[in-house]
Amino acid sequence: MIKKITDIRSAGLDEILTESKECGYGMIERLITEWESGITDFSNKNEAYFAYEEYGKILGIGGINEEPYLRIKEYGRMRHLYVLKTWRHRGIGKEIVRATIEFAKAYYELVTLMTPKDGSADAFYESIGFKKCDSLERVSHTLALHNQLSLPMQPTASQI
Repeated sequence: MIKKITDIRSAGLDEILTESKECGYGMIERLITEWESGITDFSNKNEAYFAYEEYGKILGIGGINEEPYLRIKEYGRMRHLYVLKTWRHRGIGKEIVRATIEFAKAYYELVTLMTPKDGSADAFYESIGFKKCDSLERVSHTLALHNQLSLPMQPTASQI
């Protein structure tokens, strides 16, 4: 079941944090640090962070906030998607992305994300509609939410 996380301290992410660090991914540790410091706590109306919970356990997490690097308010950025290894390939990641995209449609025209440099997540995102992107800095994939968006090569001054 998908639920919205509003307090990182009580979210029950210990297993996800430990496993992600063991796998060499620092994104969950960064998520917790930034949330606790107030840098990115997903508290704005156009931000949300979701967990997939089953059997009383958090099996996966992910969310969206305003694109922090391009600074285009119509762009949202998919953040920190992680599913426990033993629960992958069961549709949990897709459910989290689906919930995130449904939420994002009310606020954004385009969703961006950055996959690991090893390409390990590329096929997953491409299988659910994200397109490879080489024209925007710090973006590996995009998803147009309203099918009328023309992706600029560089943000213009009026978009910032």
